[in-house]
Amino acid sequence: MKNLFFISFLFLMGCSISQPVKETSPMVGGAISSTQSDDYAPAPKIEKQRQGLGTAWGETRHSDITKTPFIRASNSPLIQSAIYYNDSVGIRNVIGNHVPYKNQLINLGGNYLSVGLVNENNTILTHATVSNRHYVMGNINSRYSILLQNHSAARLEVILSVDGLDVMDGKSASLNKRGYLIDPFGSLKVDGFRQSDNTVAAFRFSSVPQSYTQQKYGDSNNVGVIGIAAFEEQGTNWQQLEEVQRRKQANPFPNNGYATPP
Repeated sequence: MKNLFFISFLFLMGCSISQPVKETSPMVGGAISSTQSDDYAPAPKIEKQRQGLGTAWGETRHSDITKTPFIRASNSPLIQSAIYYNDSVGIRNVIGNHVPYKNQLINLGGNYLSVGLVNENNTILTHATVSNRHYVMGNINSRYSILLQNHSAARLEVILSVDGLDVMDGKSASLNKRGYLIDPFGSLKVDGFRQSDNTVAAFRFSSVPQSYTQQKYGDSNNVGVIGIAAFEEQGTNWQQLEEVQRRKQANPFPNNGYATPP
């Protein structure tokens, strides 16, 4: 893997504060013709309104960021995953009712990083994992945030996308863009699409026609997915870090029995 030999700037998250068209045939002599003349414009194609949830551009919320240098160890992410969200009907139509639904963060990539969606009360939204795909249930009009926790002793850069749009600039997401920084054993809560160094537009579940990507770009192809990509920092020694973590977790009293020969 190729190393990057330049220093880029990341953003460190601060604390969060908040008529269908009827098609008709042309008239000929007062009667409806069964054929269409070339003198008439073709009837428009009406796409059926998509069901389920998207994410809207919500109200402005206060959220400070600062900049700090970070050099990626590789062009390829250490972790890349996705969360698929929808309302309860949409989720159950996909995976059914007989799978275990949980209210906890989702572990990604060897337990280095976990992620989940939380509501306005910081309650983790219900999710289920089927065939390594993660599905989260949301409610229309409710506000949500993306919560991430770094379980490693190394800094991680995390790129996030919502409905195919980068949360930093609201444009098409790419792994070549820069993201947020999470400190070792730290956490990050992203409340919305970034508007400035101090504000974001809150994530709010909406109908697909009211989603930000549809309203802004007229495109709903990627509605319903949140992307997560985490990059390791150049110079990180994961083997050494794992040994440090194991020693921190050593139990001084694992058993109350007596000593036995080796």
